[in-house]
Amino acid sequence: MFNILSSQYRFFLRNRTEMLMKGIKICIDIQQNVVERGCALIEKGEIQSGPFRWTKMSASPNDFYFTNQLTLSKLALFVSTALQNNKRRDKPYVICAEVKSRDTFLVCGVYGREKHTNRVQKK
Repeated sequence: MFNILSSQYRFFLRNRTEMLMKGIKICIDIQQNVVERGCALIEKGEIQSGPFRWTKMSASPNDFYFTNQLTLSKLALFVSTALQNNKRRDKPYVICAEVKSRDTFLVCGVYGREKHTNRVQKK
């Protein structure tokens, strides 16, 4: 009986490890796409500016990742942080991605993050 349970447990662990490795590969792929697309948006000047920054992404074969809310918000945070690190004025950022399968747009907005410093006020 112990031998049967031991072999089942080893099978479970092996499958669990394979699933974990697949999940890690998917996460790496998503993160690479976020960085590549974010850099492309900044380099190509696709970010419009006014009282806030915004981008409209058309549907393309490589942008299927960005039809997911979490991935689109990661992209928005990446672009916002990258612009902030390039010493640009801090503004809110709105990004919308076309979802062809539903004939809609997915919209995500992030606030610009100001750097807060501790200042001592003299009286």
